[in-house]
Amino acid sequence: MKHNISKETLLKKYVNNECNSEELDLLFEYLGTSQADPQLYSIIDTEIKKVALLQEKMDEQQAAEIYIAIRKTIREKNKPIDQGGSSWFMFSYPWRIAAMLTGIIISAVIAYYFLNEKDKVISYATAYGQTAKIVLPDSSIITLNGNSSIQYISGWSSQVRREVWLKGEAFFSVKHTYNHQKFQVHTSDKFNVEVLGTEFNVYNRNAKTRVVLNSGKVTLNMQESSSQSHLTMNPGEMVEFKDNPSKFVKRGVNAAAYSSWINKKLILDNTSFREIVSLLEETYGLSVMVPDKSLYEERFTGIVPCENAGMLLNAIALSFNLTIQKQGDQVKFQAK
Repeated sequence: MKHNISKETLLKKYVNNECNSEELDLLFEYLGTSQADPQLYSIIDTEIKKVALLQEKMDEQQAAEIYIAIRKTIREKNKPIDQGGSSWFMFSYPWRIAAMLTGIIISAVIAYYFLNEKDKVISYATAYGQTAKIVLPDSSIITLNGNSSIQYISGWSSQVRREVWLKGEAFFSVKHTYNHQKFQVHTSDKFNVEVLGTEFNVYNRNAKTRVVLNSGKVTLNMQESSSQSHLTMNPGEMVEFKDNPSKFVKRGVNAAAYSSWINKKLILDNTSFREIVSLLEETYGLSVMVPDKSLYEERFTGIVPCENAGMLLNAIALSFNLTIQKQGDQVKFQAK
């Protein structure tokens, strides 16, 4: 933008219904770009948590779905309808409760609650230890690992970015379109993975994010304060970070090992017992006790089956020469 006003200020003014006509034009030009996503989500997320709709607080999932609806609204509109002010819509009595939300929040809530069948938010989730294969509208395929979920808007077209929102872990096989349409995986308001057509694994749990590229090329978009940085990955590379994307670590790895779970096996490549315990807890929902803390630093290389928790536990016990005591979801490992 060739103006002194910052993008963040524009977004905040719009949320508070304070934009003039020229600022609205500038804002919608900006909102049509991928760079707007992190700042937009952060501001929207802050604002919607300040209000209540029909006397009920919006939970995290509703906030995420409202954000998806906002993106849907933005990408289909070049500029808002001017009704003598900066609001998109005018409401009578039935909508007075919605007047608590200003500007784009009103549009978002309406989009969220009144998306038609074509443009509804689609959600998939897996239980602990379960995997699922999802075919997207463009024929791209997502394989969800246990205790994971994705969301996307139905009714994809060739004119807009393909976008999904992930929690947990998933392997993506993205179809390359004839018009080089971008595909984005969002894991937070500060980070997304952008590709054209490729295969890669994304892990997003407990503030830790890891991306491993199997084939093709991806771009990682990372929000840092008021600016955004971009990082390109090549096959066989892994990028991971905890909390702050700007503090990432990038290194070469055996990419197949990180996505081997889609074939119901684990390729362990000098993998520590600590990492395996995290896997058992996060993906299989087990509560693991390890009295001998020195076991955490033990490492193993090999292939073990992971079709179910029982099979995996037995393989781990055999690989590390351990005994297992199991009661319900409680598991205790001890050295023989």
